[in-house]
Amino acid sequence: MHCDLLLGCDGIHSSARRLYIEPERQKVFTGRAVAMGWVEGDANETSDAMVSPITLSTGEPGLVDTAVVNGNGNGRHLIMTYFEPSRRNVFFGHVMWTGEPEGEERDGWKLRGDDKEAIRKEVVESYKGGRVSGLDEFISKCESWDLYPIYSLPPGGRWSRGRVLLLGDAAHAMPPQGESTGIAIEDGVLIARILEQSSTKSIDQMFADYEKVRRAVIDKHYVDAERMAKFGFSNTTGLAAIAMEWITSAYMFVRKWNQSADFAGDVRELELPGEPEKNTK
Repeated sequence: MHCDLLLGCDGIHSSARRLYIEPERQKVFTGRAVAMGWVEGDANETSDAMVSPITLSTGEPGLVDTAVVNGNGNGRHLIMTYFEPSRRNVFFGHVMWTGEPEGEERDGWKLRGDDKEAIRKEVVESYKGGRVSGLDEFISKCESWDLYPIYSLPPGGRWSRGRVLLLGDAAHAMPPQGESTGIAIEDGVLIARILEQSSTKSIDQMFADYEKVRRAVIDKHYVDAERMAKFGFSNTTGLAAIAMEWITSAYMFVRKWNQSADFAGDVRELELPGEPEKNTK
């Protein structure tokens, strides 16, 4: 294969990182896994959308668009969301603490999720008896669960070597915070803009420009992700779990406004090193 450069966009298990750019920077198991499943609406129903049986203690619907439910201690959380326009289908993501998988095959541990009944029982038991009703019934309708371990990378690290540059989780996989896809897309848009200067700049200079613009942003996202992991996925029970639930709610309220500020910028409009100033008149 012959090319001018190579972009390593191959995720947390990146071969570009492991085999070439920084072999010593190994992924770290976060102690958590996600069991993911879907509930599909009945195609014969005449209603435009699935009617969720989930309700709050106030009688209000528990699932309008997206909802997060805290489990019975031990840092378990359930994320539910409609994921397509007809609103007939709901995605579940059950975040739980678990031991590290054995072996190096990232898909090998996923196969343990083939015991669908055991996974479904774990999910149902985690949220039984809470203030959200109808959850057991809804979760029990999920026929298929897939299990994935969650890894992250140590902060910092090397992003490029020679003509190879890492993007997305291959460069900066963070503790789970729900933004990795958006951050990776921004990486791609930014490097595309920088590569437009290839007629006047070397690959080394363009990679350096990319890091100059992007490194501080990623470092901030990483700090925020670690805070989210600490407060949002803490392994606590009893009174400590109740206190952490209140602390998490307050943190999420503040974080909501910080996220708005983080994503208010547009990487398509960022001023790049050596780029002529734009006429704003």
